[in-house]
Amino acid sequence: MLADSEARKISIEPKHSVIISAPAGSGKTQLLITRILKLLCVVKYPEEILALTFTNKAAGEMKERVHLALSLYDRDPNELTELEKLIQPISIEVMRRSNENEWNLLVDINR
Repeated sequence: MLADSEARKISIEPKHSVIISAPAGSGKTQLLITRILKLLCVVKYPEEILALTFTNKAAGEMKERVHLALSLYDRDPNELTELEKLIQPISIEVMRRSNENEWNLLVDINR
C-alpha cells in the first residue's frame, strides 16, 4: 500500500485515473480541486473536464474553491498559507493558459 503523500501525488496527475475514498476531513475536496487545476494545465478547453458531485451545494462549493485557488496566481507568496504555496504554481500555469487561450476563467468559472 502506498504512503498517503505518495498516493496524493499520484492522484493529482492527469495521466492517472483514480478513485478517492477517505473519511470526512481528510482533504478529499482539496485533492479534487488540485486535480482539476492540474487538468486545466493540459486540456485544450476547460469544458473537457467533468466533475460530478452528489449535491448542488457540493458543486457550488467545488466551483468556489476552484475560483479561490485560481485567484492565488498573483498573490504575494509571503502572504500565503503552506497549502496555498503548494497550489500557487499550478494556479499560475492555469491562468497563463487561460489568458493565452482567452478562457477567462476568473470571470466565467462555469467553463
